[in-house]
Amino acid sequence: MGMKEFRQHIAAMRKVASDEEKKIFEFNVAAAQLMGDLRYPVSKSGTRVDMSYFSPILAYHLARCGWRIDPSKRQIKARKLTARGLVDDAIEWVPVDAPDDPLQNLGDMTMDEIKKLPPAWRSVAMRRMGGPETPDLPKKPEGWHVTTKLTIEDAPDPQDGFRWTGRKTGRPRG
Repeated sequence: MGMKEFRQHIAAMRKVASDEEKKIFEFNVAAAQLMGDLRYPVSKSGTRVDMSYFSPILAYHLARCGWRIDPSKRQIKARKLTARGLVDDAIEWVPVDAPDDPLQNLGDMTMDEIKKLPPAWRSVAMRRMGGPETPDLPKKPEGWHVTTKLTIEDAPDPQDGFRWTGRKTGRPRG
């Protein structure tokens, strides 16, 4: 279901619903919108955060707190990204007035304009034109990486018993 059909469905539901059903429906719509806006938020420094596991909890909590989307104050919107090395549901946050498809005029673009595109969109442009993906695409596009750091220390084994393991005794299972 596209956004247009979704909005039509919402309008139709509002016409036939009771007051209690309208409250429940409005809450669910608000929570769904919040979950959508919590996808890969970007910090001031440009760091992206995967909120996949936390967004339902935060959206439910914030909707119960009364938060609702005010479209007149929206400054950014999500735009789908498809490129090698990105997660399946990757998005980028762009100004609300940016085109949904930055390649809508691809047929009129010059090669210099295509070369100036960000690597992910340059890759999409090359695929749409039937060419190979450019070899200069980074394997881990900027902003979509995690550096793992493990610190292993020699420490004495604490005398905390076996309670934390869920076992009743310290004997090995078998």
